[in-house]
Amino acid sequence: MNDVGNDLAARVPPPEAAVEPPAGSTRTTLPRGGRSKTGMAVLPQPPRLATTTGVDRSGADPAVLVIGDSLVRNLGDGSGGAGYLATQLRTATGRSTTVVATANVGFAQLADATLSRDAQPPSRRLLTAAEYVAQVRPQLTVLALGTTDAQTLQSNNGMAGGYTMVDLDRSVRAVLDATFASSRCVVVVNVAQDSGWGRMGGWAKATNELLALVGTADPRITVADWNGASAGQDWFLRRDIHQNDAGEAAYERLIVDNAIARLASC
Repeated sequence: MNDVGNDLAARVPPPEAAVEPPAGSTRTTLPRGGRSKTGMAVLPQPPRLATTTGVDRSGADPAVLVIGDSLVRNLGDGSGGAGYLATQLRTATGRSTTVVATANVGFAQLADATLSRDAQPPSRRLLTAAEYVAQVRPQLTVLALGTTDAQTLQSNNGMAGGYTMVDLDRSVRAVLDATFASSRCVVVVNVAQDSGWGRMGGWAKATNELLALVGTADPRITVADWNGASAGQDWFLRRDIHQNDAGEAAYERLIVDNAIARLASC
């Protein structure tokens, strides 16, 4: 484990504390196969299956690699996705760029790519963060992740046997360790706690607190504050985690601006 992992190990609460649900949580915490007070079975959820990987590559040795979820994939009115953001970054930085944009991907899936659908053709299957970084060997990696992790945490509500904060902590460490094997700097984009979906509750906040610890653990890491930028803004589709047109433009600008700033000192 590198210095990032060691520092996080010292800072992140122990498992028995880390899996506690956020304040205000109402669902009964049950082990696998348990039943709620209504008698209905409640099962903890595994990390979601990643689907539809879009990859846009430019240049033999890209300076920038972006790995993102559907918030990245849907940029450019949903028609551009990976290619759209790659074009914006190339134009803004003058550097070659690779963007991987995948629905239902989080730190869990990038740490363990077997969580992607086997039915995907080989050219579109999800790889691990280690494999993407080894292939591209970028100067800067941007990780626009965490929303899928927070959704899965909300679905489990801290249940034993499901995806917990301990699992997220391990996945974040694994992805960062893999990233720094080849990249010099990393930008981590945090999670909007005030999206139109509105059902992640304290889990989005808990995810952001962990990512904030990551940002203070290593000077090579910058946390791009999408939560702060989007707070109070009418940037999300109704009952959805995804942005409307104004939100997409703001999300793209956040990634581009942070990439430019980080490259200047990377």
